[in-house]
Amino acid sequence: MLYCAKALVGDDAEVLVSRSPSEGEWYSASTLWDLTSTSEYVANRHELTARFDQLSSSQRLPPPLTIEPRSYLAPVDADRKVFAVGLNYHDHVKELGVALPQEPYFFIKPQNTMNGPFGDVVAEAATASQLDYEVELAVMLAQDAKNLSPAEALAAVGGLMVANDVSAREWYVQSTFLQWVRMKGQDGFCPIGPWITPVEEIALSRGLGIRCWVNGELRQSSSTNQLIFDVGEVVSFVSAGISLRAGDVILTGSPAGVAMCMEGQPWLKHGDEVVCEIDGLGGLANNVRTIQGME
Repeated sequence: MLYCAKALVGDDAEVLVSRSPSEGEWYSASTLWDLTSTSEYVANRHELTARFDQLSSSQRLPPPLTIEPRSYLAPVDADRKVFAVGLNYHDHVKELGVALPQEPYFFIKPQNTMNGPFGDVVAEAATASQLDYEVELAVMLAQDAKNLSPAEALAAVGGLMVANDVSAREWYVQSTFLQWVRMKGQDGFCPIGPWITPVEEIALSRGLGIRCWVNGELRQSSSTNQLIFDVGEVVSFVSAGISLRAGDVILTGSPAGVAMCMEGQPWLKHGDEVVCEIDGLGGLANNVRTIQGME
C-alpha cells in the first residue's frame, strides 16, 4: 500500500506518496493525480495504490523527490478535527494512582497545535513552564462517519501515525480547575507524522511497541496492548453524536513514564530533544525551545 506524507517542496506544501518511505523517495501526488489533501489519499488509498503500481510497472513515474527531515509537515489537512484521549493505558493509570476509567475521556486538540514530525516545540514561559511529553498512537479516519459501533469504527480507520501530545502540566497540577485545552492546546503542541501508514500494513491486534526518549534517555516504553479502550472502542465513543470526516484524527492515549509522574518531575527544558517511536510507523524528533514572550 502507498504511504502518504506532507512536506515543503520548494516554497509549496505538497502531498507526497511512496511505496517505501523509509528509503526517502517520494512522489508528488498533485503531479500524479492532482491530489492535494491527505484526506483524499486516505479515503482512496486502495485505488491510488493500484494506479501508482500501474505507473511504476509501465515505467511512467516521474523522478522521485528526496525530502529533508525538516521539510516534513504535519500530514493533517487544515480543515480537519483532531481529538485526543486521556487515561487510556493501564500502566499510565497505575502510575497516576487513579481508578480505571469507565469510558474514554476525550478532548479536542485545536488545529493550532499541529506541528511537523521534526519541527521545534516552542513553549512560552508564561503558559508552559512545566512541559511534558506523551507519545501516542494517532489514527486517521478514511470515511465520513457518525454513531459507529466499535467494529464499524475500527473498519473506518484508514491510516496510522505517531503523535506527541505535548502538555503544560501547571494547568493540571496547580490550576484550580482542570484546564485540559490550555494544558494541551497551545501552539505546536502536537507533533505528528512522520507520514500516514495505511492501516493494512500494520497488525494492530498484536500490540505495537511505543517509546519516547528525552536526550537519549528512555522515558516511556510500553505496548498498545496496554490500551484500556482499543482503537475501535475509542473511535466509536468519539463518534457518538459527532460527525466525523475522512481525514479527522484521534490520538489514543499515552503510556506510563511521563515527567509528571517521575521522581523530581524532570520537565522538558530549552534544548531538549524528544524522540517518539511506534513499531512500524516511524518516529518523531522534536527539539524544545522556550521563549519569554510571543514570537
